[in-house]
Amino acid sequence: MTPFLIMALVCVGFTACSSDDDGNGGGSGTLTGSWVETRIEGWEIDSRVGKQDLTENIPAKEACVLTFKSDGTCTEVSPSGRSTSMSGPYSYNASNKTLTIEGGHTYTFKVETLTSTKLSLVDSGEEHYIKTIYKRK
Repeated sequence: MTPFLIMALVCVGFTACSSDDDGNGGGSGTLTGSWVETRIEGWEIDSRVGKQDLTENIPAKEACVLTFKSDGTCTEVSPSGRSTSMSGPYSYNASNKTLTIEGGHTYTFKVETLTSTKLSLVDSGEEHYIKTIYKRK
């Protein structure tokens, strides 16, 4: 990996958002650090049962922890202590507020909120809308 690319990845966490704290993707937050899953809001359409509500608070003992490192990698650790497939290199595009994680699969999220204490990631499509809310650990 070239030194330029390494520096670009390191800077991702420091250039995440503007300094306003409007709760709509703005804020003085940075991705770098650990985030604990606290709530899921959303729905999905299942061909067998129709639209299902997925909204729930996540008990602390069942929460995953998502950690963004300054070297441009992230890990998601399940409550059992295992890394999930959502672990690997990440990139954050601050202008369109898009987070991409290259793990066992490519995950792309809209960063709805990023402050010093709260992170909200949205995954949506025709048959689903899932917002995962995290608090800084």
